[in-house]
This record gives sequence, C-alpha cells and structure tokens, in this order.
Amino acid sequence: MEPLPPVQAGYIRFVLFPETKTWLLTPGMVIEWCGCDNEKISHIQIKRQKIYIDIHNSVSHAVRENLQAHGRCSVAENGNEQLKWHFIRLGVGRNHGLNVGQLKKMMKRIEAGPLGKISINNTYTLIGLREDFVRETVEKLSRMRINGIASQARLAQEREVGRKEAQFHRPKPNPGHDAPDGNRPQPKPKR
Repeated sequence: MEPLPPVQAGYIRFVLFPETKTWLLTPGMVIEWCGCDNEKISHIQIKRQKIYIDIHNSVSHAVRENLQAHGRCSVAENGNEQLKWHFIRLGVGRNHGLNVGQLKKMMKRIEAGPLGKISINNTYTLIGLREDFVRETVEKLSRMRINGIASQARLAQEREVGRKEAQFHRPKPNPGHDAPDGNRPQPKPKR
C-alpha cells in the first residue's frame, strides 16, 4: 500500500479502528459515517484494520463523535498507531474450577479476538484484550455463567492490575527451530 500523503493545512488526520471488517468497507461508507460535506474531507485511506481520514478543522469535533459510533477513533500522529491492550476482570477464578484451557475455549467461542496475558487467581481472573474487542467481549461475558457462577465481567481497575501489561510480548517457542543462539539443536549421538 502506498504511504500516507502529508496532511494539508487546515485539516486534521483521524485514524479509525472500525468494529466491522475493513475489507467490507468502501470510502463511500466512511464518508457517510463522517456525516459532513464531501468538501470537508480531503483524503481517505483504508489499510488493514485502520482507516485514515483527513477532515477539515471546522467540523473535526462533530466528525470524531460520529466516527466513535463505528469504532475507536483518535488523532493520527505518525501513521504507526497501535491499539492499546486492557485487562478485563472476571469474578471467577481457580477456586471456582476455572482453568486456562476452559477459559481459552470460552473466549474462542464468543470470538473475543486476540488474547493477551491471562492471570487466573484464586477468586478472580484477569484477561488481556485489545481495546477494539473489550466492550463487546465484556457484554458477552457478563451474560454468561462459568461453572454455574455469574462471570461478573468488567474492565479491570488500575489497582487490580498493578504494573502488569495486558499484551503478550514473548513469541511462542517453536520446537525444532533455531535455538536462541542461532544454532540448530544437535541430535544426541547414538551409542
């Protein structure tokens, strides 16, 4: 895809992370979402899971409110905007019979999106989710019962999370591939 052009004077660039799949969207649909005259929009570019929109400063506040109804919208600064990760909290934990396998199956069934760090404690569980999946996932989980107990799903508070990061950073180990020092593991000699 071609790089983004520079923002014209008098315009502001928004980046929208839509809740719908971007391959279903057209620039015409995005213009409708903006709810302003076509003359107030100078550029629209749909990239993977982001939409970049250049809007005239005079209507930027109203357009941003309109776009918020379709996903997370923020001011684009350098074209490398990343979605933030947040923890959601379930009121079900290890004492209630919850385990990682059961949790992952449940999250896959409700289409919770990519999972971050998972911390199953005795009485509650923290699950890292990308911010574009948080609201929908909390709504679905709050209606569920896990092992016969109401899930009590909600966004985790900062005091519950501490300094933990919700995103999972480490790559998963891939046995049989290169070892960390760059050498392939050597087979044991036969005797």
